[in-house]
Amino acid sequence: MQNGMCHVHRAGDGRMVRCPDGSRGTLTFYQHTLGTPACEVDFWYDNTSGSRPWHIQLSHQNAADGTCTTQWQGANTLNVSLSQ
Repeated sequence: MQNGMCHVHRAGDGRMVRCPDGSRGTLTFYQHTLGTPACEVDFWYDNTSGSRPWHIQLSHQNAADGTCTTQWQGANTLNVSLSQ
């Protein structure tokens, strides 16, 4: 993680990760605790680029361990779903 620490919180059926403005890094998603990664989400913050300051790139998809999809909910919330 660069430029700030993100915090993980339990939220309903999943987890919520909150990162301070200015953060950048990579989140790695797993289908199972001891499994291999299903995907990675690279993220960075740039408030000079218009109405959505957060940017993401979904990478390293591994269909054998799950499929990741992303959907924006407003300018500052990204939903990541992981399914088998």
